[in-house]
Amino acid sequence: MKSHFLHNSPQKVTIRYDADCVLCSLAIKSLSRRDVDNLIAAEGLPNNIDVCDRKLEFEIPNQEKVFGFFAILAALDCLGYRRTVRFLNLWPVRSLVKMVYKFLSTYRYRFQLLKSFIKVLG
Repeated sequence: MKSHFLHNSPQKVTIRYDADCVLCSLAIKSLSRRDVDNLIAAEGLPNNIDVCDRKLEFEIPNQEKVFGFFAILAALDCLGYRRTVRFLNLWPVRSLVKMVYKFLSTYRYRFQLLKSFIKVLG
C-alpha cells in the first residue's frame, strides 16, 4: 500500500484541524513554528461536523486531500522534513506511530478533561 504523499512544489497548502482540541492546536502551533516560508495555512474545521468525525485534513491546491496521520506526514514533507517522513514511513515505525496517533485522536477530549481537572486540583 503506497501511503506516502509527496508535495514537492512550494505552493500554499491548507491544513484543517479541530480547533477545539488542545492536542490538535498544539500540533498546529508546532508546525507553524517550523513553517518559515509560510507555506501552510491552518484553518479550524467547521462546527457543523460531528465531534467524532473531525479528522485532520491536508489539502494541496489541486484539491487532493489526505487525512489523519498521513496529513501530518504530508505537512512535514511540505516543510522539507523528508528524512523524518521517510523514517516514519518505515513499516515497523509507521505501524507503531499510527497506533499512537489513533489512540491520541480517539481519546483527545479525555486528555483535555484530565488537564482541566489537574488545573483545578493544582
